[in-house]
Amino acid sequence: MASEVRAPRLRVTLDGSELAGVIGADIFANNHFGADRFRVRLAASATPEDSLQVPGARLEISVTLDGDWTSVLVGLADCVSLDAIHGVMDVEGRDLSSMLIEARVDETFANRTASEVAQTFASRHGLQADVEQTTTPIGRYYQAEHDVLTLGQFAKATTEWDLLAVLAGLEGFDLFMTGATLCFGPSSSDGVFVLRKENCITLQLEHSLTLARQIEVTVRSWGTRSGTSVTETASAGNGGTTLKHSITRPNLTADEAQLLANRTLADLVRHEWTATATMPGELELNSRSRVSVSGTGTVWDRDYKVSQLTRNLDVRRGFTQRISLQGAG
Repeated sequence: MASEVRAPRLRVTLDGSELAGVIGADIFANNHFGADRFRVRLAASATPEDSLQVPGARLEISVTLDGDWTSVLVGLADCVSLDAIHGVMDVEGRDLSSMLIEARVDETFANRTASEVAQTFASRHGLQADVEQTTTPIGRYYQAEHDVLTLGQFAKATTEWDLLAVLAGLEGFDLFMTGATLCFGPSSSDGVFVLRKENCITLQLEHSLTLARQIEVTVRSWGTRSGTSVTETASAGNGGTTLKHSITRPNLTADEAQLLANRTLADLVRHEWTATATMPGELELNSRSRVSVSGTGTVWDRDYKVSQLTRNLDVRRGFTQRISLQGAG
C-alpha cells in the first residue's frame, strides 16, 4: 500500500504577504458551477489577527512537494473564528467567484451575447477572463421572458453568477474560476490521470442498476411568436422499464432541443458509474480532470470525471486527498 501521507510545504499569503503560523488548509473543489471553498488553520499567537479582519482581503494557498510552488486556490475570506482555548484561528472562504455570487443583476442583456456578458462581469471585478466567443444574443433564448427574469419580481434573487450559470447551460459551456481568471467555455481536460488501486488508501466503487436501465429524455419547446412547437428525444440504456425525463423550454429550434436532450441524457448517464477514493496528496489532479481507474480487474476499470476533490494539508500529519468520481460518459 502507498504511504498514507506526504510532507508538503504549505504557504498562505494575504494580499501578497505570507502569513506566519499556518498549521494546515483544506481545499474543497467541485465541478458543479459552484465556488471552490477553503479553510485555513493558523496558530493565533503567530498571526496578526487584525490583518484577517479586513473584508475583501485576497488569500492565496500554495503547496510545494519538490521545491516549486503551485497555487491551488485564490479566494476571499467569509469568516474568521477563534478557538480561544486551543489558540487556533480558522479562516473560511470561497474562490473569487464569490464576488459574482454576491453581485445582484439589475440590468438586461437581451442584445448581448453570453460571452460578452462573461467578459463584462469579469472586468467589473478586476478578473482575467478566459472566454469562448459566442454569437447568439441572449434575447434569442428568452425573448420577452428574459426581461421579466432580470428586471421583474425575481431580479433581487438573480446574481451575476446565477446568470452566467444559466447561460453556460444554454451554450453547453463550463463555468469556473482558476486563480483570478473567470473561465467560460466548452468543457475540456488536459490528458488522463491514472488512478491505480495500489496507490489508493481507500477505493469504493458503485454501479447504479437503476440508471443502467433505458433512459429517455424528451425536450418540448414552443415559439412565443411563431406559435410552433418542437419535441425532440434522446435515449440510451440496456433495456428494462424506461426511465422518462421531460424538459420544457421556450423558443428552441429542433436542433437546439435535440442538443439539450443529448446533454441532459449524458448528465444522467454519468451517475451510473461512480467511485470514491482517498490517496496521498498530489498536485496534478483538478476538478476538471478525466480519471482512468486501473488495477481492480473489474468492470469498474474505466474512465471517470471528477465530481469533487477535497485536499487536506497539515504541516504535522501531511497531505491527503479525497476524490469523488462519476462516469465520463
